[in-house]
Amino acid sequence: MEEDNLYILLNYLPQILFMLFLLCFSAFFSATEAAFFSLTREEISRFGKSDSKSERLVNTLLKTPKNLLTTILLGNMLANIGLFCVSYGIARKIAVAVPNGGVWTAGMVCVFSLLAVIIIGEVIPKNITVKVPDKYSRWAAMPIYIFDRIFLPFRVPIVSFINVISKIFVKSGDEEKCVTIDELKMLVEFSEKQGIVDREERSMIHGILDFKRVQVKEIMLPRVDMHLYNIADPVEGLIELARETKHTKIPAYEETTDNIIGIIHVKDVFLDPNVELRSILKPIQFVPEPKSIEGLLRQFIREGSQMAIVVDEYGGTAGLITLEDIIEEIVGEIQDEHEKPRETLEKIDENKYLISGNLSIRDWSDTFGVEIEPMGVDTVGGFVITLLEHIPKKGDSVEYEDFVFTVEAVRKRRITSILQEMKIKKEADEDKDG
Repeated sequence: MEEDNLYILLNYLPQILFMLFLLCFSAFFSATEAAFFSLTREEISRFGKSDSKSERLVNTLLKTPKNLLTTILLGNMLANIGLFCVSYGIARKIAVAVPNGGVWTAGMVCVFSLLAVIIIGEVIPKNITVKVPDKYSRWAAMPIYIFDRIFLPFRVPIVSFINVISKIFVKSGDEEKCVTIDELKMLVEFSEKQGIVDREERSMIHGILDFKRVQVKEIMLPRVDMHLYNIADPVEGLIELARETKHTKIPAYEETTDNIIGIIHVKDVFLDPNVELRSILKPIQFVPEPKSIEGLLRQFIREGSQMAIVVDEYGGTAGLITLEDIIEEIVGEIQDEHEKPRETLEKIDENKYLISGNLSIRDWSDTFGVEIEPMGVDTVGGFVITLLEHIPKKGDSVEYEDFVFTVEAVRKRRITSILQEMKIKKEADEDKDG
């Protein structure tokens, strides 16, 4: 039996090596399919703007995904068919040449070939590359482009045939149909009316749906509201600022607030009040105003940071953004550990109320018996911002029916407190003063 096995190995060594060669190609095409079609839209877009030729080539190939997929499947199919043909040829010769057990050995060759294609040619490469699609796609871009050129004469008629079949079975426009964000929001609002989700859940889902579209400048803490410290000032001033603001991290600047040089962790100062501030400076990230908060969140997670300075188009300091700001955009305002809880609706007198900006617009409407036209807002703060039609600031005032709203407090471009007065009462008081 051992002599038979040695005979098979030596006599069919070229064919076996060729089968291994084809198996490698099968694994390559399977891995390429998994990697290319696992890339996110953001990664594909980033590749298109990259200086790397391989990344730009990945972007180019994915602009015609149907052509790319056809090339990959053609290559995979040819490799597998070739492997099975060689395997069948070996099995047939073994069945004739080996008198004892030749049929059994031939059968094992076929079974081994099938398992090799499934496990080594499909499952393993796909499971590996789907975890690192960006790295593998960069490596595979040029080889798959070469195969795309080689298979061009075969690919064109195949894709044309597929397009004809698609037109017969798929109605025009069906391929392009997709649920829009606005449609999803309408579905969520309908679900709220049906009692499937509550107000907080609806607000959170809205935040998630808008996540990709929100830019850093929309939720950052503006420059005028930032607490910065001059690195040249004595340590005592920083300690006093930390006690007043309750901040645990304070950005430091040199000479001008447009020259922020790092961040100071307050705990380092309290541990050693005589410390040299420059020696405890930590690096801080700088991000442009138009950057998406989704991209910034990925950056925070990747680099293990929680704060960044926002710069304008001229490189000047525009504001500050933290990990908490991004999370609040999804889940709503997070109360700081040092903040005292306050009433969402506080009655001052018969016609005057102090209202929290995060009070539900529905609760406000029910309380005062007012019907509000749909404006796509969830809170009274958002409602007042919609009426103002500009970024709110303290003292801004706007009227709506019999009410006058005055902005009492703003935090990170959000209204946190509103003074509500009855319009009739206010006009009567003004007439008396006159």
